[in-house]
Amino acid sequence: MLDTIVLTLNRRQFRVTDPDKFTPSARSVLDPMYYPRGANGRVSCTQNPSKEDIQQRIYKPRLSINRRPQKGRFVITLRVEFSAPKLLLGNNFDELTDDDFKQLCKKLVQVLADMGVKITARTLAKVNVSAIHYSKNITLTDYTSSSMILSELAKVDMTRRLDINNTDYRNGGHALKYHANSYEIAFYDKVKDMHQAKISEKRAVEKDSVQQLDLFMQYVAPKAFEVLRMEVRLGTRQKIRDVLARVGRKPENMSFYQLYNAEIAREILLYYWHSVVSDVTWLGMNQLKPEDIYRAIERGSDAPLRPAKILQMVGAVIIADSVGVMGLRNLLGSTDRSWQRLKKELKALDIPKHKHYRAADQVEASLQSFLPLRIINQQKGGNTP
Repeated sequence: MLDTIVLTLNRRQFRVTDPDKFTPSARSVLDPMYYPRGANGRVSCTQNPSKEDIQQRIYKPRLSINRRPQKGRFVITLRVEFSAPKLLLGNNFDELTDDDFKQLCKKLVQVLADMGVKITARTLAKVNVSAIHYSKNITLTDYTSSSMILSELAKVDMTRRLDINNTDYRNGGHALKYHANSYEIAFYDKVKDMHQAKISEKRAVEKDSVQQLDLFMQYVAPKAFEVLRMEVRLGTRQKIRDVLARVGRKPENMSFYQLYNAEIAREILLYYWHSVVSDVTWLGMNQLKPEDIYRAIERGSDAPLRPAKILQMVGAVIIADSVGVMGLRNLLGSTDRSWQRLKKELKALDIPKHKHYRAADQVEASLQSFLPLRIINQQKGGNTP
């Protein structure tokens, strides 16, 4: 449902019981006797999982206490960043549900207390969310590989539709990211990413993978199955509000309790999935021979098309499948109006889905049903709780 979340607490919502667990000591933020000079009074004290924690497979949040000037006074906040499933379950192959919220808050309160920060579960539920990553693990059961889906998605032109700055297709094709200033859409092969983390965590897409390596080796590696992971990473409060409005949500506040919601996660992931795959249907046509593409376009058009027009569309399909939609656009050098007209004509075709494209249907079905994945069920041959 969700993975990483960033909470920002104001000074009244938390109490530091052991300031020396932070680097530098949180005394430099909380005690006027220790206030440093210069830098406009800005101070940041951090506490991250230690090497011992990582070696012992102990998962802890990343904390930061900050003091900054604001309107003639100093504001002190605590930033808490953590992966909800890793904190509660020790891994993020298994997925949380709405029913896990109370237990998650209880666990977070206990861990924070061990890290020298006191907060109540009731207060925690009301804390503002600064960033949130909604996610879904999708098992592929028809011998389709994650890399096959990723290679198709990499051909889609997302730059204008969703204000994407760049597309990053890396790590041998097992990861794809659509990146913008305030958010990111990520698809990656979850199983291959864990194999990368086993070699070196720096090679993996995901942070803090070491803590779940034991579970991965016990339950996942012996039974090779495909898991495609999708994440929508909303990095600012304004972006969270904007996306919520796009899916018809108008939250009264941005609290942890309100945004920890499976239905909101499902709606946001589906919104971006539909935005990404809108071009994929006609891209998958290149699994046919050129003459079959010609006949499919001829039959799939509502109005009769001239042979020259059909040939133009056949060429567009073949080139786009090779170099991607953006590559096709750059190659044509077309004006924006003519390019949009060509894309509209291709999307309007009523063409049956081909086997190569049907893998996307599994992603769609998984996002629609939104059943939480459980590793133990995969060992038994199922993919539902």
